[in-house]
Amino acid sequence: VDQVVLMGAGTRVPKVQEEIQKSIGSKELGRFLNTDEAIAMGALYQAAHLSKGFKVKPFGVEELVLFPVQVNFVSKQKQENGDFIEKPITRQVFQYKGKYPTTKK
Repeated sequence: VDQVVLMGAGTRVPKVQEEIQKSIGSKELGRFLNTDEAIAMGALYQAAHLSKGFKVKPFGVEELVLFPVQVNFVSKQKQENGDFIEKPITRQVFQYKGKYPTTKK
């Protein structure tokens, strides 16, 4: 990680900043971005894109999973002699750099 940029209202809380600073060590927290302005500009761009009165160059944004999510559990199977054996099972829910699911089922 080269840089950590804080976004969202929760990151303005001093305790949140302190805990993040502990986890990243000597690197400085990026407080240079006006997140309220960035969100407003994004909403403005989206509104212009949806409007027929403005020509806006399209661009695509894909959200990727940066931290893979997997589930570990144990399956108990009964053998012919009546004993149970435990078998560890791991399932990958979201792969690293996989597309973040955005559709409702």
